[in-house]
Amino acid sequence: VAAKIFDPAIFRSTEAVSGGIIRTTDNPQLRSSDPELLKELSVYSIYLNGTRRGILPLLINLKKNGQELIGVLQKEYPIN
Repeated sequence: VAAKIFDPAIFRSTEAVSGGIIRTTDNPQLRSSDPELLKELSVYSIYLNGTRRGILPLLINLKKNGQELIGVLQKEYPIN
């Protein structure tokens, strides 16, 4: 859907090497302003945002549990 709305070359040029997004000073033309496509893209972005918000706490908890497990293993199996 995004490829039907955004020009991929312009979209790609806003991506930094680190993976972040570089804000442009201009307002690039959309390839399409079809309301149905825009609504579909909006729904996808809402789904992705909800998924991200759901996954982040799980990742934080997983990291905490992993650190605790490493601590337990280091106590049980000291390696010098």
